[in-house]
Amino acid sequence: MGTAQRKTDRRTLYTRQVVKDALLELLAEHHFEDINVTMMCRQAEITRATFYLHFDSLSAVVDELLEEALNTAQRTGRPPEGNLIEFMDWLGERDDPALLMEHYDQLPTCLRAADDPKYQPLFMDDLLSNVVIRKIYLTERDNMVPFWQEYCGLSEEQAKVMFQYTIHGSYMVNKAFHFQRTEEWCHMTCTLLAYSAGGYKALRRRAGK
Repeated sequence: MGTAQRKTDRRTLYTRQVVKDALLELLAEHHFEDINVTMMCRQAEITRATFYLHFDSLSAVVDELLEEALNTAQRTGRPPEGNLIEFMDWLGERDDPALLMEHYDQLPTCLRAADDPKYQPLFMDDLLSNVVIRKIYLTERDNMVPFWQEYCGLSEEQAKVMFQYTIHGSYMVNKAFHFQRTEEWCHMTCTLLAYSAGGYKALRRRAGK
């Protein structure tokens, strides 16, 4: 790769980052529905032509930011030792905030998606809620849907609905707590883990597993 190409690539990455940072700054003070490209360009100190050279729309900026947030959550997580449902049940029964935080990185990605404060304005915006939930679903679907099929004895379509239900619930609970990991959030999460694990085990028994 030539020097000119490297400079162009660095400039492109820099400009895209400036745009994304500007949108997050605006979302910290405005609803997404009130933000337009003109505001975006003013905040980023770029021209409209520059913006459209890198992104087709504000929605495209949101999509890239959500992808970054979920990739961050995936990188910082690790799978629980043993079965996911048994792990959820074990944590839920104990209802211990310190224990939950000790094993926090083993929780499903949908519970940790907004861990980086940088991205939290995206997750708190009401208009973007469905966009966020769909992005989480599409990112985790290929891993989680087969698991629910196998563990609960569900069809593929049933497993998809089950996963969507789970994501909606976990997202709304986290949003209610403004994605802050308070002691109250820990108790609520343990309660939901115990509740969910019991339901999954009931479905497994119904399937004769």
